[in-house]
Amino acid sequence: MKEENRAIYILVYFFEFISGIIGYFFAGENERLRFHSKQAMILGVISFIISFIPIVSVLTVFIWLYGLYLGIKAYKGKDVGLPIITSKIEEEAVESEHTSRKKVTHSKVAESTGEHIKALKLRYAKGEITKKEYNKIKKDLE
Repeated sequence: MKEENRAIYILVYFFEFISGIIGYFFAGENERLRFHSKQAMILGVISFIISFIPIVSVLTVFIWLYGLYLGIKAYKGKDVGLPIITSKIEEEAVESEHTSRKKVTHSKVAESTGEHIKALKLRYAKGEITKKEYNKIKKDLE
């Protein structure tokens, strides 16, 4: 995503569910925006459910603020995930990538390898994989 468009990450979390849906459908090939849009939608659903419980409905404000925090971190280039829920989103993304990878023709493999290396670097930076795993997967991709 271009440098001047980073504010979209804050906007995606601003109205949670609604802006998450809009962000998801306008993300196109931008997996990072899709990731944050999914998280915003999840926060929106959680807020909606909690709002019906009188004693804890005040938590919706804190959930909204946490969403803005996630948007600001994404704006600064750091992807912070929702505890527990993020791992489920990433598993879905890996399955989706695996399925779409089967469809990639040999002529497109060279083009897509650069994107896979970027995704691999992001996973390593987040601490999701060890250096040993990073080097092995990178070697397999190249």
